[in-house]
Amino acid sequence: MRVALFNKSIASAFLLSLLFFCSCEGPVDRTKVKDSFNKEDSILNASESESNLEKSSESSIKEYSGVDFYLENSGSMDGYVADKTEFPDHLKNVLYAIDNGEMNLYYANKLILKINKTPKDFFAELNPTSFKKEGGNRASTDIAELLDSILSRHNKKNITVIASDFIFSPGKDKDAENYLKDQRIEVKRVTNRVLKKHKNISIMVYRFISSFNGNYYNKIDSKSYITHSRPFFIWIIGDKEYLRDVKRKFEKENIDFKNSTYFSLEDENNIEWRVIAGKNMRITPGNKHSIENLEKDPHTNLCKFKIEAKLPLLLDESYILDTSNYICDKGYTVSKVSKVDEDIYRIDIQSPKAYKKITSVSLKNNTPSWVSTYNDTDGDDITQTYDKTYGLEYLLGGVKDAFDQDNYAIFKIQIK
Repeated sequence: MRVALFNKSIASAFLLSLLFFCSCEGPVDRTKVKDSFNKEDSILNASESESNLEKSSESSIKEYSGVDFYLENSGSMDGYVADKTEFPDHLKNVLYAIDNGEMNLYYANKLILKINKTPKDFFAELNPTSFKKEGGNRASTDIAELLDSILSRHNKKNITVIASDFIFSPGKDKDAENYLKDQRIEVKRVTNRVLKKHKNISIMVYRFISSFNGNYYNKIDSKSYITHSRPFFIWIIGDKEYLRDVKRKFEKENIDFKNSTYFSLEDENNIEWRVIAGKNMRITPGNKHSIENLEKDPHTNLCKFKIEAKLPLLLDESYILDTSNYICDKGYTVSKVSKVDEDIYRIDIQSPKAYKKITSVSLKNNTPSWVSTYNDTDGDDITQTYDKTYGLEYLLGGVKDAFDQDNYAIFKIQIK
C-alpha cells in the first residue's frame, strides 16, 4: 500500500480542477469523481475499522499434481479399522477433500506396499483382515525409519499424506528415555535430508480422535485390549503453496481435526504490514512502519497502538491469536490479537510510557501447548492416558529441530 503524501484539501482541489477541465471538454462521469474522493478518503483515514491490506487471492495458489497416501498397517493400528470406528470416515473426508484426480495408495510398516485399488474399493475393504492380508512386517514400527522410507520417495509435484498413531515402541530390552532421545535425533536427520532435497517443503500435522477397538501396545510391547477413543495423526508434506491449497480445502470441507501444527522455513522479514492510525499518535508521513507523538490513553494510562499484518501462514488460527506466542522489546507487550480477514490480523501493543526507539514485535516459533498437553511421558498405563501419545514431544521436537527457525514474523516499528 502506498501512503499518500498530499493532504485531503490538496486532493480535493486537484479533483475539482479536473472536474472543471472535463466539463469544458465534454460530459463528466460524476460516479467516477465520487469514487475518486471515496478512495482518497479511505487511504488517508485508514483506521482499525477497515483494512488496506489485500487478502491472498485463491487464484495465486499453486495446485499439486497428485496425492501419495501412506497408511501405517502395523498391529497397533488394527483397533482403528475395527467395526464402528470413525477412523475410516476421517480418512475418507481428508482424502476426498484433497483428491485432485491422481491418488496413489500404500500400506506402510517396515515395507512400503502398493495398494492396487481405487479409493472407493480401498475404503470398502478397510479392516483388520485386510491389514494382515497385505503383509509386511506388522510386529512393530520404528517411527524414524517409517518417515525415512516415505519421505525419501516424496515427489515434489505431489503432496505426501501419512496416517498413523505415531507411537514410539522402545521394546522390553531398551532404555525408554534414551530411545526417545535417539529417535528425536533420527527424526531430525530424516527431516534435514528431505529439506536439503526439497527447499520449499513444509509439513502440516493434524491430530484426530477416533474410537478404538483392539490391542494397545505400551512402551515394552505389552498389550491390553481397549475399547476407547484414541488419537491418531495425519501428516501432509509438500511445497508450502500446495499446503496452502490443502488448508483451504480443509476449511471448506470442515475437516474435523482436533489440533494442528505446522513446520516451514518462513522469511520472517518478508511480511506485509502497517501501523494503524490512532487517537493518541500519528503515522509518520511516507512511512507506514513509523509513528510519532505517541501519548497515553487517558482512560487506561497506557500508550497504545496497533499494527495490521498479512500472515499467509499455515499456522492454526488459535496459535496466531494467542498473545503468549509474541514477544516485544523491553517496555512493550502484545495485549490482544484479532482476525480481520482470511489472512489479515490486528496486533494491539501497549506500554506504560512511550519508549522512543525502534521496537521489534516477533511472532515466535513456539511448540503449541497442545503438544505438551497430549504427550504421554510414561508409556505404560493406557487407562490413564487414553487421549495421549507416547513420545509425541520427541517426535515433533525432532521435526522442529530440523526446521530450526526462531520466528515466523518480525515487525520493526520506529517510534519517534
